[in-house]
This record gives sequence, structure tokens and C-alpha cells, in this order.
Amino acid sequence: MQSLRPSFPVSTPAPDSAPLVVSKAQVGEWLLLEELDKERRYQEQLVGWQARYQMSFEAFEQRVTTATTEVFGEWDDYIDWQATRDLHAALLKRIADIRRSHFQIA
Repeated sequence: MQSLRPSFPVSTPAPDSAPLVVSKAQVGEWLLLEELDKERRYQEQLVGWQARYQMSFEAFEQRVTTATTEVFGEWDDYIDWQATRDLHAALLKRIADIRRSHFQIA
């Protein structure tokens, strides 16, 4: 498991000292830590829905969309589960981009 502690010292300069200079690699490490935390939370949600319904998203989607009677709670979970899957996929791409240093600093 990767360490969540940055590999560089973090300190705030005194008001009368030179400005703090941060490299792109350091910013990348901070961004990566934030995105890995989000990824863990999304993964926990996805696993939670799979455990709750004892089936994959695809099986649940089939069940909800072909049901003869509408169960509103399941439709709500279906929408949330689908949105979380989409967000998780986009986040995995962003994590890969950060690891390759494909990000810009404003």
C-alpha cells in the first residue's frame, strides 16, 4: 500500500521570508492523495450497493429496468449507483493522468 505521507517536507515560511516555491511534482503528490481518497470512497459505495443487492450493477440494472412494478427506492439506488460508477471511471482516468504528470497548474 502506498504511503499517504508526502515525500517532501511541508512547512509555511515566516511572513518576512522568501515565498514558498512548490514544484509540479509536489503538487502532483498532493493531488494524487486527494484523488486516491475520493477513489476509496467511491469504491466503498460501489461495494456497498453490490453487497446490499447481492448482485452486479449490470444484473441490478436489468432487474430495475425490466420490473413490472416500479420500486422507487431501487430506482433511486440505480441512479446513484450508475452515477457513482461514472464518477469512479472518470476519477480513475484523472488518477492515471496525475501519475503521468498530465495536469496543469494555474
